Amino acid sequence: MRQSLRHILSACLFIIILIAGIVFFVQNSQELEFNYVIGTVTLPLSLLILLCLCAGAMLGILAMIPLVLRQRRRMAGLVKQAQMAEREINNLRVMPIKDRP
Repeated sequence: MRQSLRHILSACLFIIILIAGIVFFVQNSQELEFNYVIGTVTLPLSLLILLCLCAGAMLGILAMIPLVLRQRRRMAGLVKQAQMAEREINNLRVMPIKDRP
């Protein structure tokens, strides 16, 4: 029940964002001249904003890769350490108790 409600809300949110994006695209159709190092190109404003948004997202993802890899390596070491501790605890549980006289 909760999952289906979550899916319905997600679909509604997606549709609202999609409609807002289409309205934004239609409202910002004026042409701009984009100058870059090698040359110039004429693009609609909305397309230029979309390209900049995508480029920023890609740069953000690339910036996160070293952090993610470092965290995965750390997590693997901690999992290994936890498995070793679990084995040690299991070995101590099966060890007979020796009474002192």
